Amino acid sequence: MIERGKPAHIYLFGGSSEKNKSRSFAYHLESSGKKEYEPEDKYLKLITHVTDRLGHDRRYAMDWSSSRQELGWEPTTSFDRGIENTVAWYLDHPKWWEALM
Repeated sequence: MIERGKPAHIYLFGGSSEKNKSRSFAYHLESSGKKEYEPEDKYLKLITHVTDRLGHDRRYAMDWSSSRQELGWEPTTSFDRGIENTVAWYLDHPKWWEALM
C-alpha cells in the first residue's frame, strides 16, 4: 500500500464516522467506565471550548479520499471499537503515560 503513495504527499486516514466534540468525549468517558457522566448535560460541563479553533467544537471531519483512491486504504476498525481499544491500552499501561504527566 505505502509503495503506491506519492513522495512528500500528506495522506489523511479517517473512518467515515464524523462526530461532534461532545459525542467524541462521551465515547471516551463511556469506554473508560465513566458512566456516571451520562446523560449528556453532565459531561458537557467538563468540556472547555477554545476560541482559536472555532468550528472544531461542532464537527470533526476530514477528507481521506486520497488515501482510499491512491493507496487503496480502508478502515478496518470502527470509531467506537477504536476508542474502546485506545482507552483500554492507556488503562492497561499507566506507567507509560504517568511518566509524561
